[in-house]
Amino acid sequence: QTTESIRYELELDWDSHLTPERPRVMIARIHKFQMKEKILRPAWENAPLTYDGRKIHLYPNFPAEIMKQHQPFEEVRKKWNEAGMRTGFLYPARPQVSKGTDINKTFNTPEDADRFLLSYRAAEES
Repeated sequence: QTTESIRYELELDWDSHLTPERPRVMIARIHKFQMKEKILRPAWENAPLTYDGRKIHLYPNFPAEIMKQHQPFEEVRKKWNEAGMRTGFLYPARPQVSKGTDINKTFNTPEDADRFLLSYRAAEES
């Protein structure tokens, strides 16, 4: 999927002094929730996105207190990614993991998430 399927009129400030090889971070402040959803939802559903042959990632900006709630789940999210699972968070801080159509789960605690991963790996090995 490419970014060409996601078209919106956005006014951007661009720094042309960066080299094309260097990864760029672009921060867009979108004032209307509905517009943010129109941009992010297709990006997530069609990930990974590419532009000029390069992968691009779109992430929402969360308040610091929400990001602190995400931190206890970071270790298990890394393990999920290593196992080939897609990860994300349901707002505000409920981690979600999916793999194909077989797995789609959410968790309340890091311990629950880790137990699920252990049982998943055990099932894969048998």
